[in-house]
Amino acid sequence: MRNAVKRSNTGDPECNPFLDSQWVLTSVGFLAENTTRSAQAKAAGWDVMVVDEAHHLEWSPDSAGPAYEMVRDLAETTESLLLLTATPQQLGPEGHFARLQLLDPKRYADLQQYREETHHYEAVADVVESLTAGDAVDERLGEIVFGRKRLELRVADFHAGKSAAREQLIADLLDGFGVGRVMFRNTRSRLGGFPQRETRLISVTDKVPWLIDLLEKLGDEKVLVITQTRELAEEILEQLRETTGAVGAVFHEDLTLLQRDRNAAFFAEPDGARFLVCSEIGSEGRNFQFARHLVLFDLPGDVDLLEQRIGRLDRIGQRGTIQVHVPYLPGTGEEIHMRWLEEGLDAFRASPPGAAEIQRELALDLEEAIGEREGIEELIEKTQACRKRISERLARGQDRLLERSSHRPERSAWLIEKIRAWDEDTSFEDFLLRLFEFSGLHIEELEKRRYFLLPGNLKSDAFPALPPDGMSVTFDRQRALEREQEAFLTWDHPMVRGALDLMLGSAAGNACFGVWDSPGEKTILLESWVVIECVAPSRLHIERFLPQTPLRIIVDHLGRDLSEDPAFAKAPLRRGDPGSLLKNQKVKQVILPKLLEKTRDLGVHQSQAIIQFALSQMRAELTEEISRLKNLAEVNDHIKPEEITTLQEGESELAIIIQNARVRLDAVRLIWKSPIS
Repeated sequence: MRNAVKRSNTGDPECNPFLDSQWVLTSVGFLAENTTRSAQAKAAGWDVMVVDEAHHLEWSPDSAGPAYEMVRDLAETTESLLLLTATPQQLGPEGHFARLQLLDPKRYADLQQYREETHHYEAVADVVESLTAGDAVDERLGEIVFGRKRLELRVADFHAGKSAAREQLIADLLDGFGVGRVMFRNTRSRLGGFPQRETRLISVTDKVPWLIDLLEKLGDEKVLVITQTRELAEEILEQLRETTGAVGAVFHEDLTLLQRDRNAAFFAEPDGARFLVCSEIGSEGRNFQFARHLVLFDLPGDVDLLEQRIGRLDRIGQRGTIQVHVPYLPGTGEEIHMRWLEEGLDAFRASPPGAAEIQRELALDLEEAIGEREGIEELIEKTQACRKRISERLARGQDRLLERSSHRPERSAWLIEKIRAWDEDTSFEDFLLRLFEFSGLHIEELEKRRYFLLPGNLKSDAFPALPPDGMSVTFDRQRALEREQEAFLTWDHPMVRGALDLMLGSAAGNACFGVWDSPGEKTILLESWVVIECVAPSRLHIERFLPQTPLRIIVDHLGRDLSEDPAFAKAPLRRGDPGSLLKNQKVKQVILPKLLEKTRDLGVHQSQAIIQFALSQMRAELTEEISRLKNLAEVNDHIKPEEITTLQEGESELAIIIQNARVRLDAVRLIWKSPIS
């Protein structure tokens, strides 16, 4: 993106740099501050816009920040919008509403109405929890479902004791109420798998000597140090290098992106930097869960920013207990701030719900306590009461419904097992390495399941996603989580998909010849792979119902279908020269054309059952979904009429496309079955 902007600045002033690429990565701040570039971005037109760290989009009922307004304007002309944040409470309840308004401005137009709806969700959440726990039926259930046909039927089935009726009723209650259709929110307590934290609060007179001593005590362990400013980060690094001789690195906003990547990678290597000193920019986006020691050299003013700092280490994949080291100067405002975070919020050991809201409510009290160096005990007591009140409120109502609809372990368990099986499948690794070798890559094995790839002698200049200076890759998911600089190769990785497309789009390997030495008569066989395929717009996701499906067909020169004959499953073929066989004009002009014609006929015949099954599967799934949405629309006004219409149109379009699926001959092998003499 930077290069595109630079070319635009030095060349044609009317050039739109956003038209140079299909994928663009840029900062929200850059667009918010530059009206020309934001207008060009909007004019370029996008299929999807993803906004990371969406809690930075400030909004209030009276005004909106420039970043929020820019995203809102761009979202108006973008088909799909995805907002990501790990701290959704940073802007309080209004923040939830503001993000929902970006997703659906017509539905979320009134903050007061939204607040009133959340109160209703509390009763629904209570009912769902009593049903989940198997307790007596909450008396409010009848009131909630009254007049809503689908839910009334579910309740009737439940009271009748029908199998799985309880689970179906819970699912429909979650589906029918709340914002779970447009918003997902998961919490540590529901997901699990996160590490424990231990806090080390240390009173010091000088932080740098203390840090030097800490590094000596920790031996070879990795240490992440975060402070607020670039200047302080560089100063700390210099003093540590001069005093300890230890190898360290720095990470701050004035470094280029490449330099930051290299320093982060150097810190990640087992024999690399012992410590990494970051400015506040290191609080977001980078993950260092291979380390377990975090030094908060100073404290951020924002409590959610503190959580983001700790979150660099506190992630799924962290194998140890995180040690949060907090040095502070006694008798200063820093000690007051530290005690408020520790004793009032318990913010070092846990992620306090509604922390930003608590901070806003007590901002003046905290400022006064820090400024006057007194009143800390009263502030802590007031903070604890405020935290309890807000936590209890957040534990009720919409958050409970949202979390339940976002995380349903019984549905995700099978997917997790699939992913684990894929991760352990070494046949994929073997296949991919052979594919890369075929493509002309130079492959250097670093260690088990780790490789370094270089362009080597590539057969095509179109080989994707490989930098000229090479890249490190791994098939180990855990290592990829710990080492962001290493690409994790799966079937969905752009380089893997691109390499497959290049191979499948070439003529290589789609025709060959083999000799089968076997007793019996001389026989000419044609082994073919035909593919059932549909040409459809990507928005329809046709692969859900009819992915490209290969069929193996074997016919002999007499026109017999031998595809199911077990003798051909693993025939011991050897290389041979087809020249002498193809010199026979009858073979070339009569037999081979008939074999190909027979193969096509068999492919078309065998494809019919597969096509009909895909058609019936599609109709069953979409008909059920359309019926479900029609019923839910009576309950949940998050479901828009256009959503149902889109599904109905999609069903009709899919039916036509699936019925018109065709068979394509993809690869053939001519086999000469020669009697053993």
